[in-house]
Amino acid sequence: MSLHTIRYFLSYTFLLIFILCFSGCASFGPTKPNIPYAGKVYPEALSELAQTNPLLVNELGKLIELQDGVSEWEMSALKDIVEIYKSNPVQFESAFNEMYKVGLPKSRKYCSPLQALFWLVVDGKVDIFHTQIENYSLENLLYVSWDFYKPEKNIEKWSDFDSVTDRLNAPELLDFYINDNIYYKKNRTNSHTPKHTFVHRWGDCDDLAVFGKYILRKAGYEASIRYVHWKSDNRGHVGVVIELGDGRYLIVVDFGGSSRNIMTGSYTNISDVDIMLSRGHAFHDSGWWRQPR
Repeated sequence: MSLHTIRYFLSYTFLLIFILCFSGCASFGPTKPNIPYAGKVYPEALSELAQTNPLLVNELGKLIELQDGVSEWEMSALKDIVEIYKSNPVQFESAFNEMYKVGLPKSRKYCSPLQALFWLVVDGKVDIFHTQIENYSLENLLYVSWDFYKPEKNIEKWSDFDSVTDRLNAPELLDFYINDNIYYKKNRTNSHTPKHTFVHRWGDCDDLAVFGKYILRKAGYEASIRYVHWKSDNRGHVGVVIELGDGRYLIVVDFGGSSRNIMTGSYTNISDVDIMLSRGHAFHDSGWWRQPR
């Protein structure tokens, strides 16, 4: 075998090993915003709105539904949105400004609350759309749009791991999803992978911590897992903490036997985070947890 052949073989082998090792990773870091309308010219129906509120038109163009062109149904929905905007621009802009704040615009692929609003129009729920604009609440919007209880209708929206984790691009969105989709069940082995938890929809505190950390980091947040060890036995608890830019902390994932996630904060001191995660137990140790995988 010639030296050239050996070098080629080694190069190919290294490349194959690299692909096998990393092909299962859904994300190597934070996502980046979608290019509005995938770099194409925005629809003519939005020309007037683009003059009045270019940010709204820009954010609409980042929605995954409009990345592959605009269908007849989608064009009709965009026209309805323009008409609703024109009928009440002050309240529409107020609601949109609140939606825009959810998540990190420099990292998220798109504005998920705006997508939820878009779904309402596409589904023909224009009256509900009006209600959400006139009396905006993120929780109410997700409740009427993120309908997890009709699997025959929403299976495509909520079955793909990458698409869903792209959508859960803010603490509030992750919290809402966990509390409507995942139930508590003790896991006696090492922590599940994020995808395992997503597919099987159950886990304990460390499973949900691994799940939450993955999603939040994908969305661009400085998220880490915090642990506390209780004095009474050899058990403890873990949760996902975001370190905010001003030195404060937010507990985003705190999943226990109640089957409800608890999102709390902000906290000025990390010791207050530990007290909250201790769930009333005396604890002898705490720190940043490195998952055992």
